[in-house]
Amino acid sequence: MSGVSESQPNSSYTSHEKRFLFGALTQEVMNIS
Repeated sequence: MSGVSESQPNSSYTSHEKRFLFGALTQEVMNIS
């Protein structure tokens, strides 16, 4: 997935990445509803 640094383990996202992923997930849920 683009936007995620390969040098970091998937278990430690930065707050920016968490916000981006959460925002994308929220958009998908809203699109489905």
